[in-house]
Amino acid sequence: MSVIQGTGHSTRIIFADSSIKNSIEGSKSYSYSVDGNGVGTQLKTEDIKATTTPSNARAVGQTKITVRYVDTEGKEIETQDYKYGYPAGLATTPKSPNYDVKPKNINNYTLVTEPTTVPGVAGTQLTTNKSIEFKGDDQNVYYVYKLKEGTAKVKYIDDTTNEVLEVKDDLKGKYNTKSTYTIDDTVKKYTDKNYEFVSSTYPTDGVTFGKEEQVFEVHLKHKTEKAPESKK
Repeated sequence: MSVIQGTGHSTRIIFADSSIKNSIEGSKSYSYSVDGNGVGTQLKTEDIKATTTPSNARAVGQTKITVRYVDTEGKEIETQDYKYGYPAGLATTPKSPNYDVKPKNINNYTLVTEPTTVPGVAGTQLTTNKSIEFKGDDQNVYYVYKLKEGTAKVKYIDDTTNEVLEVKDDLKGKYNTKSTYTIDDTVKKYTDKNYEFVSSTYPTDGVTFGKEEQVFEVHLKHKTEKAPESKK
């Protein structure tokens, strides 16, 4: 009796579109032992389940969709994304699924949601999620962002009456930039009205805007005059 050894069979699966994630499941692999009489005995059964990783290379017939993230001056503030896919109408390859793109959350920036002209940036501006169909030519789209603004306010307080004299509440500017506002003119306005300056939490060289609103206080009090000493 002879036994057939070292024989095997393998199957190679090729997906039509390597630019997308492909998967296979629900199939099985069987292993047998065959003796000299040609009688086979099943040794094991295995499930076949696998997922491919999309290729970053452009295949023949594919077009490219590029997504950029820029500021209002056209500077790239985040790594661009892209994807290759097959347009409709090819004889040998089915159309690729649409490329679903969406804006990113970028630290210290906010998305611009109105049409904006950006110098040196070609393509179509997007302001929200978009499902883009692959076409016969490459496509460029972009999202525009602007630096977030920080805010600050300054309260002028009368320590004699505990009343708020006024509030400077329109201070705003881009993150990490400094305001040119100072309290000097407002303090002088009140010292000219018989007030005395007490203290201030506002930076002498101006506030640097941050992510959260900043509130400062300037304290003043009524000026009092000493009564003249009486002569005995």
